[in-house]
Parts: sequence; C-alpha cells; structure tokens
Amino acid sequence: MILSPHTNDVKLGSGESIERFVEEGRKLFVAVFSSAEESLPEGIPKDVLRKEFFHSMKVMGIQENNLYVFKRPVRRLSQYRQNFLESLITLKKEIEPDLFIMLSSFEVYQDHQVVHNGGLRAFRNNSLLCYELPWNNLSFVAQGFFPLSHANHETKWLAMQSYKSQITIVRTCFSWDYIHSLVLLRGGQIRTKYAETLVLA
Repeated sequence: MILSPHTNDVKLGSGESIERFVEEGRKLFVAVFSSAEESLPEGIPKDVLRKEFFHSMKVMGIQENNLYVFKRPVRRLSQYRQNFLESLITLKKEIEPDLFIMLSSFEVYQDHQVVHNGGLRAFRNNSLLCYELPWNNLSFVAQGFFPLSHANHETKWLAMQSYKSQITIVRTCFSWDYIHSLVLLRGGQIRTKYAETLVLA
C-alpha cells in the first residue's frame, strides 16, 4: 500500500517502482489524502486532479477499486491528524498489506510531514519504505535502490501526461529533464541505467 498526501506525489516519488511492482504481478493499493482543490488556478474544474490521478493509475495498470482518494483540504492536513490516523488504521485492517510505502522523514512540506508521521504511528509494526521528492527535501540519505527497466521509466512518463493541469502551469518536477535526470542519477549510484531510491522509515 502506498500513501500519497496529494494526487501527484505518489507518481512523482515512486512511479517507476509502482510500474515494476505491477509488472511483477503484485497487488497494489494507493491512498491519497487531498485532491488539492484549493490550490488550482481559477477557471480549472475543482475535480481535475482527482480525475487525472485516476487516469494516471489506469495507465499504470492499477484497478480503480484499489484506489482511495480522501477530500481533506490541501496545506491543512495537520488539522485532521486524528481523523487521518483513524483512516490509516481502517485501511490497514481492511487491506492487510505486507508493505507500506510513504514519504520520507526528510520532507519540509507540512502536509507531507503529517502523512509521514501518521504512517509511522499506524504502521510502526509493519514493513515501511519511503520515497523521495527532492524539491521538498533539504537533505536525503539514499539507503536502498530499485533497479528499473526502460519500460518502467517510459510507462511512468506516459502516466505523468495524465496531469495536464500541472503541465500547463509549468511545474519543473513534471518535466522530462527532471524525471529522466533523477532516475539516471540513482541508477548511476548502483551502476545500472535507471533506479529509484526507497529508504527505511
């Protein structure tokens, strides 16, 4: 099960690894806690990020009934800490995943910190790994690497094209140069072409 504060974080931080898991036949669940409606520019439909998320997950091969999108307000997840924790515990009991993946402790963005800390509380007795979002980290210690194929990388990029609302406002992290250079960097660290890093919680 993979936790994502907002609809795009999971794809940006662990998109290639998700594709590798799907390729290996693993059953994946993704939980998103805010569709960030308040952060969209005026004139863009409020449900656009939710729709883009579902479309991107379809591209990745994840079934819609394995996706959970909660409608908590962006930048204010800290106001819903207890409710958030209860949601995590409910999902844990319903799904019983053998591995949880979430954001790292290096995050400086408040919503991301809430998801990380809540995940630690809910899943502290389970296997936990964390993905990186470099633009939100002042430092990051890469402890584990997932080698990736060219197909994993290409499928993530194809799925990223679902987020047309984000590409329109020219977010650097949605550019090919950014995504490509990061997997090349992590791949170079373990002497393979492409890789993502997932660290211990």
